[in-house]
Amino acid sequence: MSNDHLQRTADNSREKVLSEATIEDIKELSPSTKQLVLKVDNPTLSFKPGQWVDFFITGIDTVGGFSICSTPSQLTHHKILTLAVKFSDHPPAFWVHKDCTIGTKVKVRIGGDFLYDPSPLMDQRDLLLIAGGLGVNPLVSILGHVSEMYSIGDKWKKRLPFASLLYSAANRSELLFKNKIDEITKWHGPHINASYFVTKEFIAEEHKEDTVQCQRIDADAIDGVLSDFDVKTVQCFLCGPPPMIEDLENVLIMSGVEKMQIHYENWW
Repeated sequence: MSNDHLQRTADNSREKVLSEATIEDIKELSPSTKQLVLKVDNPTLSFKPGQWVDFFITGIDTVGGFSICSTPSQLTHHKILTLAVKFSDHPPAFWVHKDCTIGTKVKVRIGGDFLYDPSPLMDQRDLLLIAGGLGVNPLVSILGHVSEMYSIGDKWKKRLPFASLLYSAANRSELLFKNKIDEITKWHGPHINASYFVTKEFIAEEHKEDTVQCQRIDADAIDGVLSDFDVKTVQCFLCGPPPMIEDLENVLIMSGVEKMQIHYENWW
């Protein structure tokens, strides 16, 4: 097998069991990205928000690695896993875009140490989520889970977290899950909020939205969010291209956030 994903994640935790799943739905999220909805046959399969799957396709030696966009409750109650896959010539991604059909069987295995695992018995620390491009996938799972925590508030006897998402993409068409994120912020604002950034598109003044800025996520954007949080306790989750993660991790540290409060996953 060609193991580029397996090699990069060799030191990460992963389940031992492979679970069979069926492609139940395929949807175009953007010009470059497709969403897969998988129906999972294994009733014992579970995951934490932020984790990914090893993705095994019959007839293709290369193992894919795709972050999970859905929440754990969707798997528990509906046996559903959702993935978002950007087009590339990498064999698993190419297969998703060119050959995958509804009803196809695949196998998945849960893995990853980039995760959010809150306990109902503890006060929750506030969250700063920073996404670049496809790196939004695991953060949408985390944000969705926080939204569900508020929806079932009676279970959470302790303090629930405030959560802010800073999400950057090349242009507005590549802001994946924006409608879903906006729905979450609509229902749970001001406890959950989001700001969007586009780096390769000029938006005319008459078409600008309050939440979309034509710039990169920078120190001012981060400091603006941190001003609402306690920098000594906020938990920061970053996912995106490695250069972006390195730069923004340094910004966070310069702003007073300790390295142990910063959790990140580089996505290639």
